[in-house]
Amino acid sequence: MFRVSVPDPTLQPGAVIANTERIKLDGYDRLGDPGAPPTFSRVFFVGLPPEGNYSLTYRIVATKPLGSHRLEPMATPVGIVDEDLGASLSERVIWNEDVFLAYRDPAPVVAGEVVFIRHQRALPLSIHPLAYDPVSGSLSVVKEIEVEVRFAAPRAADAAPVAPERHWNDFFGRLLVNAGQARQWSPAGVVARERMGAGTTRVAPGAVKIRVYDTGIHGVRASRAIASGFPSGQSVDQLRLFRRLYDDVTLSPSETDV
Repeated sequence: MFRVSVPDPTLQPGAVIANTERIKLDGYDRLGDPGAPPTFSRVFFVGLPPEGNYSLTYRIVATKPLGSHRLEPMATPVGIVDEDLGASLSERVIWNEDVFLAYRDPAPVVAGEVVFIRHQRALPLSIHPLAYDPVSGSLSVVKEIEVEVRFAAPRAADAAPVAPERHWNDFFGRLLVNAGQARQWSPAGVVARERMGAGTTRVAPGAVKIRVYDTGIHGVRASRAIASGFPSGQSVDQLRLFRRLYDDVTLSPSETDV
């Protein structure tokens, strides 16, 4: 069980559409479909035993109403062709009444697919603290939420002490909310079983958007990519880097490998 405390969001006048407000929430990613109100999300990882099912429950401890607001919608990607730099992406905030009013909040806590991070089994949990009604403009934030993940006790063999230098990395101490508990579980057995199961997919395939605004050499931390939904078990030889383009007239998307 762990608790998440959420800071107060900030609101400022929208710079593009009149009578709208742009909302920000420190520590949370601003996500959503173009034209829809933004959804703020942060991913926490819970370490799981090498095997077994889990159950998830949560309880909202405190909520703060923020009044009525007309939020600035998510921007629409727009393709730009520069004679010197070539094709690139920009963003344009466009008001779409139908898309905006069709928005529905995600659940405050959403469990993702179980993943393996350096042979450690983990459950990603996405926290969505904002609640917004696009019709009435009612806005509130969950200030504190209690999350509990229950699972069966690991088998004696899996719970046996292991050599930290062989199976554990301090990286887990920064990634997992229950690092002290997960440290006691040996991942060796699950590694062997995964190799025996030919054709077994360890994690659902996915993609992560990397925003690049300047030409140069860029680095992306594995922990940030995984927290955004990138499959941690992906083989290096299966990685694909591509650029997504949008036609500036029809706004139809296309992809080209980099």
